[in-house]
Amino acid sequence: MKEKFDTLSTEQDSNIRNKQEQEKQKLISKYIEKHILKPFDDGEISEDVKKYIQRAEKMYTNLSPTEKASKLYEILVTRAGKQFENRKRSSRSNIEKQVGAEIEIDAKTTPTINYRYLSKLQALWNNEEVKNLFLEKYSQARVDTKTFKESLIGEEWQNINQQIEEVKKEHQKLSQDIFLKKIKDPEELRDAKEEATFLAQELIQLRQSREDIISLKDLPHIRENTDLAAMIQFEKMKIYRDQLKEGFVWLPSREEIHRDIIASLQNGRWPVLIGEGGTGKSEQADAAAKELTGFDTSKTDLACDKNTNIRDLIADKEVEDNKSYESYGPAMQAATGYESSLQEKPSYYSGRILRLEESGRLGTRAYSVIKKLRQLKQGQLLNGKKVLPGFASIWTTNPVGYRYPDRYEIDPAMRREISEIGVDYPEMSQENPELYEFMLTALMDEKYHNQVTQKELIPAYEEITIKNGKIFKNEKDEPISQVTAEQKIIENPTNKKHGTIYRLSYAIKSVQDSFVAGNKQNISDNILRYTIDDDENIKIVEEGGEALTLSSSTITLGEIASWMKGFQERKQKADADFQVETLTEWIQYKLNTYLKQVDEEDRAKIKAIFEHFHLFDKVPNIENQKPLTPLEIGYLSPRVPRPLILKKIKDENEDETGKPKKEKPDEIKRPKVEKLKVTEVMLENGEAVNIEDYSFEFEKNNEKIEVSKSTQFELDGKTYLFVGQVDQENSEYHKQLVVKVKGDEVCQIMEREGIERGENFYNIEIIKKIFEQEGKLENFYGAENLTEVWGYSEEQLEQWGIPNIEAPKWLLEKAIKMGATLSLKPSLTPNGKSLSILKQDELMAEEYKKAGGGILLYDKKTNWKMESNFYTIDNPNVTIENEEKNQAKIQKKTSQAILYWSLDFPPLGLGETGGKYMSSNKNYLEQTEIMIKFLEDLYKKENQNLPKIYQEAIKDFEKNKPKMEDVESNDENIWKPVAKKLVNLKITKLLRTTPSAILFDIISSRIKTKKDHPYLESNYVFTISRSSSGSLLDFGIADSDGVNSNVWKPRNSDVNLFSPFSLQL
Repeated sequence: MKEKFDTLSTEQDSNIRNKQEQEKQKLISKYIEKHILKPFDDGEISEDVKKYIQRAEKMYTNLSPTEKASKLYEILVTRAGKQFENRKRSSRSNIEKQVGAEIEIDAKTTPTINYRYLSKLQALWNNEEVKNLFLEKYSQARVDTKTFKESLIGEEWQNINQQIEEVKKEHQKLSQDIFLKKIKDPEELRDAKEEATFLAQELIQLRQSREDIISLKDLPHIRENTDLAAMIQFEKMKIYRDQLKEGFVWLPSREEIHRDIIASLQNGRWPVLIGEGGTGKSEQADAAAKELTGFDTSKTDLACDKNTNIRDLIADKEVEDNKSYESYGPAMQAATGYESSLQEKPSYYSGRILRLEESGRLGTRAYSVIKKLRQLKQGQLLNGKKVLPGFASIWTTNPVGYRYPDRYEIDPAMRREISEIGVDYPEMSQENPELYEFMLTALMDEKYHNQVTQKELIPAYEEITIKNGKIFKNEKDEPISQVTAEQKIIENPTNKKHGTIYRLSYAIKSVQDSFVAGNKQNISDNILRYTIDDDENIKIVEEGGEALTLSSSTITLGEIASWMKGFQERKQKADADFQVETLTEWIQYKLNTYLKQVDEEDRAKIKAIFEHFHLFDKVPNIENQKPLTPLEIGYLSPRVPRPLILKKIKDENEDETGKPKKEKPDEIKRPKVEKLKVTEVMLENGEAVNIEDYSFEFEKNNEKIEVSKSTQFELDGKTYLFVGQVDQENSEYHKQLVVKVKGDEVCQIMEREGIERGENFYNIEIIKKIFEQEGKLENFYGAENLTEVWGYSEEQLEQWGIPNIEAPKWLLEKAIKMGATLSLKPSLTPNGKSLSILKQDELMAEEYKKAGGGILLYDKKTNWKMESNFYTIDNPNVTIENEEKNQAKIQKKTSQAILYWSLDFPPLGLGETGGKYMSSNKNYLEQTEIMIKFLEDLYKKENQNLPKIYQEAIKDFEKNKPKMEDVESNDENIWKPVAKKLVNLKITKLLRTTPSAILFDIISSRIKTKKDHPYLESNYVFTISRSSSGSLLDFGIADSDGVNSNVWKPRNSDVNLFSPFSLQL
């Protein structure tokens, strides 16, 4: 991600945002009153309805304005149907419908009016303070969401998540197939393992990229960027909330444990998960089992003790209907798929995971069986049944120590067969605040709304002054603001400025750490320490004192989740203790209840921890607190960087109030405007309008930019093409500017200011200027080359249609520096005939000679050439197979009027493409591999994703390329089909070119520069064509004796025979 500073941080854009929010408030208010509360306006309200309203008013009397606004939000939003995000630019009425759709109740599902629901809504809506508070926060939330979804960072986040899910799914499927030994063929297995390794590395990179986005790596911490990071954090917490419904939240530390378990099983070791109660060992074991085998361990788990033996694990005798049979234990079932000896066939045909719970209790009798199980291989017999592929075991246990006298160390003989994996409670630190984020997640309702006030939740920050801070500039390189301070979190987690929940998360982590330490001989230096005063009160101290350990008391994630859920549901309970107003009061109630229930030995210590974190202090005043928006919920996490404090630098062009100074009428500079022809386009709302060609100029970064038809630019992560201006007086969009997203035929209205915010503007003229700036204008061959050199008329080119250049700007700039040529190539002559080699000779031989080129074609009447399509029929854009005899088909292909842009790099190995890309002395197949390497490196070095068309072509090459022994063959029954296969590969058609196209460049270069071709005077390049006899063709040696072509077998190579690299744009 490149560094980006947008004017959103300026006062002007802050005003724009406020205006957007105000507009949103009006539309929401209008829709609620006009559509949802309409039944109350349709006639006289009945007495029953009046009672409903009065009851609702009483129901909410004791709620604060914040709670009432939250209730209003809940009534409107949580009853909504599917929300949809319609990003198209539309009329006010369309926007109003969109807002309404976000909160409307589907009429089809509510055929009768629900007056109870409407009465509650009306009672809350009647309160002006509540209504205004709701409209303020809800409109903020909608604008935040829209900004995030339409931002470059937001789009990148969504894309990376999608890629991660796709790669993860593919990797898991492949890993499962390997683990269950579904891939039998050794060569296929090797390939599968290589691919799994590649996918694993790709997952690691994608996950790191995802973390880099939320941490804003390499991006300035201005509000525009930190807001996006906060919205990403909110999206993460939504995922956590969905997972919580399933009973287990995949926090980062849980993901890491999961990867360790999977790696252990894949390496042939049985993992032993060691951790205290409530750390999630069983859930982790089940998740790993399901990923590798497709099944959890619900039917193959065993609770162990010192008496566990072969009957528990393998089989035990049972009697049914006077018949004796064996009932198989979980180990036998997991290994063989049989549940009893009565079965003739197994219940499943791949192994499962045996989970041994409390494996630390196992005695010698169990180990004697387990050792034999560990040695079993696929196909061997266990109790007379074949062992299935994929059988393995995961053990879970509490740690050995004082607390668990009946847990024992693992049998020494088994140690090399297992891997111990610690499963601790979630982490809690500024860098990885998992426990705190879990609490925030548990406080969300099913619609991801948090009813708690910000003051009770958020960690506290302090401003640190920065002297001579960084100065940010606008697009004109003018200073607009300077960093004066940054926000740093207060490091001491006991500081009273921190919200209750933030301090609670550290307190609970301290309880958990002390509980873990209570079972160890060696105690960590990180746990709290305490002293006892003269009154026998325990006090936490920073230095000295005794390590605070707990014998039997902890707080698990399950308990925390129940506390948070209880707060949401507290008002439903007919218990006076539950009717508290704030989360702090609720937490104090739950902590006191907890203290009454813990062992007396631990009670005073735990209370001291709670007091150390000020959890029993006075309840904060939350009177003026407002409901939280998604953005504010995201900002709660310390992972999200805080925005830098900026001071606006006064602009000399502004008056004392900060507004732009007014210019006198004669001083105002009018933009250059040109009107051209009119066409018709379709807008997003389905309206067809006439468009006139239109152009304008503006300055950006001290550079004059002209925007005209087909000018390409980037804005908010999308690539746009400028279309023109609406020329239709009966349309509300008359005289407005029109653009379209690249690749989309539907157009949209865009303000000029929006266009000018764009980046990377380019069109043909801008590209030409880049060639000129690099001193390589001789490498640019545009429309002028066709009209002035080749004799085409401007009308003819306009009729054929000069295409847009589809390549990204960075690629063009890179290619230009490497000496590439950009040329507009035609498929037909000015008279409409296929522009073959012979036609080019007929048209341009004399001009070529006058420019000092000598003879154009060497030995042009040679029989084999005259019999080959490459010479007589093929044009720069089309090559016809020599086997093609259908004249009508040939005529159709070669008579299409096509103009296309061709970006031709120097032959690989010459000029700037030298070094590791040397393609001389390489056969056709080897050259193709070098071309692919050059292509991949070209994009990789610029941190760009290789376009899908090239990715697919490379996959096609790997799948269909001929074997090297066939390439090296001298047997024409082998090498001729190989030659045909090589030229027909997708990658060949994308990166190589026709002899006719090469001749077109040689002629254009000679006439324009009056010099020999820089690379092909004494060299050849392999082409995409074949001779009539089926041989491969080269083309080149543009000396005074004439350009020549030779035939080659696939095995051939030469010191002067290079690979071209041509991209059709």
